[in-house]
Amino acid sequence: MGRERQYRAAEVCRLAGITYRQLDYWARNGSLRPSISDCDGSGTNRLYSSDDVKKARAAGQLAHLGFRWVPPLQADPKGMIAELIDQLEAVQKHYEDSFEQLASV
Repeated sequence: MGRERQYRAAEVCRLAGITYRQLDYWARNGSLRPSISDCDGSGTNRLYSSDDVKKARAAGQLAHLGFRWVPPLQADPKGMIAELIDQLEAVQKHYEDSFEQLASV
């Protein structure tokens, strides 16, 4: 059996299209902890799995759309879904207002 691929933070950022600062913030607040190895002081690396890279990419895409990253689904599924719905409605309203302003010009 092959060993699972491990990714360091810089590689995760490059593959996911996010900044190191975003990834570090998510690791520190528990939103996206590395599943292989967490940082254990100065000089150690966080090691992420392929699934972690996919999650980081999805979180980055949501962030680019104006969503802020929320805690992992298993922590509070109903709260997360409600938060995403609220954010979607806010983004939708923003774009509707922008289109109305453009149409009136």
